[in-house]
Amino acid sequence: MIIFVLVNLSLQAFSQSTLVRVLDKHTGDPVPYSYVFLESLDGKVKSDNLTDDKGEVSVTFDRRARISVSELGYTGETDTIDPVPSYTFYIEPAPAGLNEVVVTAQFTPQRSDKSIYKVNVISGIQIEQKAAQDLRELLSTELNIRSTQDNILGAGLSIQGLTGENVKILIDGVPVIGRQNGIIDLSQINLANVDHVEIVEGPMSVIYGSNALAGAVNIITRDNSKSIISGRVNTYYESVGVYNGNMSFSARHNNSSLSLSGGRNFFGGFSTDRQRRSMLWDPKEQYNADILYQYNNKRIRSNVEGTLFTEQLRNLGDLSPDFSFEKAFDEYHFTRRYDIRTTGSWKNSSGSSSLTWLTAFSHYDKIKRTYLKNLVDLTKTLAADASMHDTSSINSAVLRGIYYNRTGAGISFQTGFDIDLESGSGKRMDGSKAIYDYAVFLSSRYDPFPSLSLQPGLRIIYNTKYRAPIVWSLSAKWDPLKSIRLRVSAGKGFRSPSLKELYLDFRDSNHNVTGNADLKSETSLNINGSADYSLDLGRSSFHFDVKSYYNKIRNKIDLLYDPVDPTGAKYMNIPGNNFVTKGLSFSLQYELSPWFLFNAGINFNGKSRLEDLSEFTWSENVASGFSYKNLKYKLNLSLSYKYTGAYKDYRGEFTLDNQVASISQVYMNDYSLMDLTLSRSFFKDRINLATGVKNLFNVVNVYSVGGGSSVHGSDSSNESSVGWGRTFFIKASWSFDKY
Repeated sequence: MIIFVLVNLSLQAFSQSTLVRVLDKHTGDPVPYSYVFLESLDGKVKSDNLTDDKGEVSVTFDRRARISVSELGYTGETDTIDPVPSYTFYIEPAPAGLNEVVVTAQFTPQRSDKSIYKVNVISGIQIEQKAAQDLRELLSTELNIRSTQDNILGAGLSIQGLTGENVKILIDGVPVIGRQNGIIDLSQINLANVDHVEIVEGPMSVIYGSNALAGAVNIITRDNSKSIISGRVNTYYESVGVYNGNMSFSARHNNSSLSLSGGRNFFGGFSTDRQRRSMLWDPKEQYNADILYQYNNKRIRSNVEGTLFTEQLRNLGDLSPDFSFEKAFDEYHFTRRYDIRTTGSWKNSSGSSSLTWLTAFSHYDKIKRTYLKNLVDLTKTLAADASMHDTSSINSAVLRGIYYNRTGAGISFQTGFDIDLESGSGKRMDGSKAIYDYAVFLSSRYDPFPSLSLQPGLRIIYNTKYRAPIVWSLSAKWDPLKSIRLRVSAGKGFRSPSLKELYLDFRDSNHNVTGNADLKSETSLNINGSADYSLDLGRSSFHFDVKSYYNKIRNKIDLLYDPVDPTGAKYMNIPGNNFVTKGLSFSLQYELSPWFLFNAGINFNGKSRLEDLSEFTWSENVASGFSYKNLKYKLNLSLSYKYTGAYKDYRGEFTLDNQVASISQVYMNDYSLMDLTLSRSFFKDRINLATGVKNLFNVVNVYSVGGGSSVHGSDSSNESSVGWGRTFFIKASWSFDKY
C-alpha cells in the first residue's frame, strides 16, 4: 500500500501543470500574448500556447521538454526544462527588423541582417498601421519607390528610376501576369491575407529572369498552418466611397491544413467636377477568393493553392452632342485572373541539402465592352462599332526546381531550372502569339570568414524569339564589426519584349498605340551598394543606412509618340547605351522598444538625358513616419509621410520611317502625402478597431506638362491624378486562433 501511494504521488507530480511567466528582461513587466511552444524531446508531445494579459500561461507535460518563447519586438528564447510548478522567461527587447526572416532571393529562409542582399521588409504590423488595402496604398509612402496612376491601366511603380516593366511582382514567389502598358495594376493586389512584403532592389535577373532588372517585390501570404483552427473577418470603410469586406478560415488536423478566404472591394469613383459624368477615378468592384491545402512535417512541406480575382471597372462617358446630350458611351472593363500553383520543399535530416519546386498556371482576361447609355430611360445597348470592344487573354505556365546543398568549409550552392511559357491572344494582338523562356542557373555562396560572404551566379537562357546573353551576378557582404554591414552587388540583366510591346494594336477615340515586331531585347548593367550601422543601447537602438545604385540599359524599350497624332504612340528601342539611372539614399531609424519607432530617409534619383549621357535630370523623395504604442491602454498611433519631388523625364517622338525624331522634356510638380492612424485592440487582441485620416494635405491633381499624364489621368491635359483628396476611414477586424 505504501509503495502504491508513493508511486501515485510521484505520477501526479510528474504530470503536473507548469505556470510559465514571460517578463521583459529590462523592466520586469509581463509580456502579454507572447507565443509559447512546447515539445517533448522525443517529439511525442507538442503544444502551442499564448500568455494572457499578465504574461502567464499554464502548460501540462509529463517529461523533459524543449520550450520556446517569442513575441514581436523581442528576441526569442529557448530552454530545456523538466516538469516544475513554475518557470519564468526573461526576454530581451530587439531592434525592429532584427528577427525578420526573408525568403526572396535566398538559398534558404534567413534573418534579414544575414542576407547577402539588402531586403526591405514591410511587416504585417506596418500594413495594419497604414490601414493599406492594396499594394498601391502600401508602397505609395515607401522611400525610392514612385507610384503612377492611370484611370484605365491602373497603378504602377518605379524603383531606382526604372519603371514597372523592369520590376518583378511575385506572390509567394510566383510571377503575377497581366501587364497593361508594361505595368501590373497594384490596386488589384489585395492585402487582406498578406503576412508581409519583401522588396529587393537591384539586379535579380540570375534568380528571377526577365523583368527583374530593377528588383523584385514579393508578397508573402499568411501561413495559418500553426493553429488548429483560426478565423478572421475584416471590414473597411473610407469616406470617398470605399466599402471593403473579407474573411478567412483555416483548420489543421495533424500535418494537414486547409484555408479558405474571400472578399469584396467596392469603390464608387471620385471626381472634382460634378457637372460631368466622366470621373478622375473610375468606379470599380472587385471579388477575390482563395483555397489552400498545406501538408507539413519535419522534412517535407507541400502546398496546393487556387486563387481567383475579378474586377469590373466602369469608365463613364460624357453626354454626347451627337445624341442631343441625352446619351453617352460607357466603357466596361472586366478583368479576370486565376492561378493554380503547387509549391513544395524537402530537406534531409541535417538540413544541409534541400529540394524546392514550384509549378504554376495563370490565366488573365481583359475584356472591354462599350455601351450606349440612354440617360432618359436608363437603358443601354451594345455599341455597334466593333472597334469599341475587345478581349485579350494571357496564359502563363511556370515550372521551377532548385537543389540546395551546404558543404563544409563555408561553401553552399544552389542550382536549378526555370521554364516560363507565356502566350496571348486577342484582336489587339492580331491573333495568338507566344514567347517561351527556358533557363538553368547556378549560384554559390562562399563564407571564408564568419564576417565575409561572396556569392557569384550565372543564368543561361534560351528564348524562343531572342538570343539571350549569359546573365551573371556577383554579390558580397562584409561585416567588419558586429554593428556594421557592407553589401555590394553587380549583375547583367536581360529582358525580352513583352507580347504587347511586340504585337499590340490598340485603336479607339483616345488611343492609337501599336506594337513593334522588330523590337530588340534589353540588356543592362546594374550595380548596387549599401552600408548599415546599428547602435544597440539596450531598450533604445539606432540604425543608419546608406544605399547607392547605378543602372545602364542598352536598347531601352519605350513608348514613343507621334508628333502629328496626339493619341498615337509606338513601342520602339532607344538606340545604344543611352538610358542610365543612378542614385543615393540615406535613412535613419530610432526605436525605444516596445513603445516608439521613428524612421526617416531621403533618396536622390538621377536619370540620363537621352541626347547626352553626361547630363542627368534629378528628383528626390523623402519618407518619414513614426509609431507609438501605449501598453496600458493598448493604443497604437502611427503617422506616415512622403514627399515626392518634382519629376523630370523625357518624351520621345518618332518619324514615319521608325526613327527617333526628337526628345522633349516631361515635368511633374512635387507633392506630399500624409496618413494618420489610431488603433486599439480588445478581448485579448481578438478585436481591433482602427480609424484615421488619409491624404491629410488633400492632394488630388498635380500640375504636369509634356506627356506626364495619361489620357485617362485627369480632367486637364496639364494635370496628373495623384489621389482622391482627404478622406476618413474606419476599420474593424476580428480574429481568433486556437493552438
